[in-house]
Amino acid sequence: MGRDKGQAKGKGGSAASASAAKGDSTVQLLLRADECPICGHDVAVSEEQHILGTCGACAGHPYHIDCVQEHLEKTLKPMIREGGYGTKAWEKVQQKIKVRPCDMFATNGTSQRLPVNCPACKSGVMLAADMVKPVRKLTPAPPLAPPKQPRSQQQQQQPAAPAPKKGPVTPQPSGSALVRQQAAAARASLAGNSLGTRSGSGLARAGSSASSGGGGAASAVPRPDPIPSRPTWLRLCKSVAEDERCYVYNCPFCHSVEEQQEREAEYLKEQKEAARQRRAAELEQHRQEQEQREQRQREQQQAAARQEEQEDEEAEVAMAQALCAAAEERQAAMRLEALAREEAALQLSDDALALMKRHKRKSCIASLCEMGYGAADAGAAAEASGCELSAAAGLLLDGGLSGKDSTVVSVTR
Repeated sequence: MGRDKGQAKGKGGSAASASAAKGDSTVQLLLRADECPICGHDVAVSEEQHILGTCGACAGHPYHIDCVQEHLEKTLKPMIREGGYGTKAWEKVQQKIKVRPCDMFATNGTSQRLPVNCPACKSGVMLAADMVKPVRKLTPAPPLAPPKQPRSQQQQQQPAAPAPKKGPVTPQPSGSALVRQQAAAARASLAGNSLGTRSGSGLARAGSSASSGGGGAASAVPRPDPIPSRPTWLRLCKSVAEDERCYVYNCPFCHSVEEQQEREAEYLKEQKEAARQRRAAELEQHRQEQEQREQRQREQQQAAARQEEQEDEEAEVAMAQALCAAAEERQAAMRLEALAREEAALQLSDDALALMKRHKRKSCIASLCEMGYGAADAGAAAEASGCELSAAAGLLLDGGLSGKDSTVVSVTR
């Protein structure tokens, strides 16, 4: 919703001006046809969506949608507060202002609870408000392509191709001349390292080139060999190519085109099988490596899980030990506090309390010595038990003096 708010107002111009004389309350409005009475800027009627409002006192004017929404919020909020409505009612009114600003801005043939005054003349009431959308210009359609002509007319328009000219008929060689030409073609193919060239096609090309008057060895074009490094038993025998006979016993070369083709087929089949086996071995090796990697990952995860469990257990044990130590410290503090309260209740001086504690300690050690215990053990038991005779005797009988701290002596027991 673009606004043309950058345009400045001219002198005497576009803003609404009111002139009031003495005793005259008439207001004269000077507004442009496309000016919004609320903000004073022009409304792009042909480009943006706007509201066309009609007042009962003045003519209709275009309004920006957001200007109408802001005007309604400013106007209706005091009216709702004065009417005694709560916050929920104002929230409902705000929702209606955002969704249906036209219905809240004008009566539109219905009875409104909160009528809105005209922003232009300030005296009339808005009677109608409509949402106006700009009319978009359609893009002209592209011109139609010319219709296609039938195929029969296209053939008639195209000129007919000239008939091929018949050349002189070349006589084909036969008999011994054909055999000599074939042998010469075979020698040329062997000399030119055309190992992959089939003998039948090479002899045919040599015969056709000889019949056309050119040299067979010079015009022969070798084909790409399907077997780059051809072994001996896949090559054609030179004796057969020259004299059509071979006198070598167990000659490893091929002695006919059919034999060479059979050997090539077997060789290619063996090579494919070997390649398939190599590929299968590579896949198997890759699978084993993948399984080993997965196994190592699982072992690492299990080790990490065990380490984490062990750390959790150690943390729990340390926490339990800390809680036990804290509980023991609290119990010792409570015992000391209770002992201090008991000693305070006796209302004795510090010297008297110290004298009573020394007497209790000496009597406990003497009793333990009478039972047959040594003076050192009796003193340690007395210190650990707080000079309580029964507790000290129990410690000596159980042998639990190691690691025991001294206990405060109580004179109240």
